[in-house]
Amino acid sequence: MRLYSIILFLIASSMAFCADVTGTWKAQIQVENNTMNVTFNFKVDGSQLTGTARSDRGEQKITDGKVEGNEISFVVLTDAYRAVTKGTVSGDEIQMKISVEDRVFEVTAKRS
Repeated sequence: MRLYSIILFLIASSMAFCADVTGTWKAQIQVENNTMNVTFNFKVDGSQLTGTARSDRGEQKITDGKVEGNEISFVVLTDAYRAVTKGTVSGDEIQMKISVEDRVFEVTAKRS
């Protein structure tokens, strides 16, 4: 019985720890010879991540978002592309890898 209680506690503890990314984050993405400024507005509910990504090209909804520990992932769909993002949260920074078709952009988003 004691082992069962310990296992339940460990599972509950690991589920309870999700990085707090709720709020506004800003990043700059180098695309060819241009810099695109992007503002992410994240909302977290349990392990679900939602929100928007805004750039000079408009605002798009974040879909398929997840938070697992200090790892996040989400998708941004536009008429032109599908951007799949995976990131690692460390304090007020998120190290992101954004995959668009056959290109990968490494970006640091900072809480603002």
